[in-house]
Amino acid sequence: MADQSESESPFGASLGEPADAPNEPLEHADGDSKGGAPRSGRALLRRLAPMLAFVVAVALVGWVVYSGVEGLLRSNSLEARITATQLEIDALQCEADQLAAMVAWLESDEYVERTAREDLGLVRPAEEAFAVHAPPRPGLSIIRSPWWANLLHESACG
Repeated sequence: MADQSESESPFGASLGEPADAPNEPLEHADGDSKGGAPRSGRALLRRLAPMLAFVVAVALVGWVVYSGVEGLLRSNSLEARITATQLEIDALQCEADQLAAMVAWLESDEYVERTAREDLGLVRPAEEAFAVHAPPRPGLSIIRSPWWANLLHESACG
């Protein structure tokens, strides 16, 4: 080993030595020794801090976007359910109003008298009952709907 600059490779081992011979650890520009292992945790932290900050920032932005989109979708879903429920409430309220009108009609004196006269054939004590039976005309069909159907059609909601 007369001239060290000619016989030594750039990696610290001399050209004539076997590969498994003990060598001096190599020094890198950032202070790392052979094999890339850092001398201290600070050097590793300095190298990884920007990458770690970027990953955390991307994850945070992703979470904010996901939360915003999820909240928007949930809000739209709730608004649709509110609208559907309100329509159902309106339909049920209309039905309740119709039923209340029917109950009021059934409890009225007019209904009781009409039913007694038409269905039961009753008359008041001072009245005289008579019936007219006309023969039906051929080809003329009489369609009579129930009394309550007319009542519901007159006060139909919507």
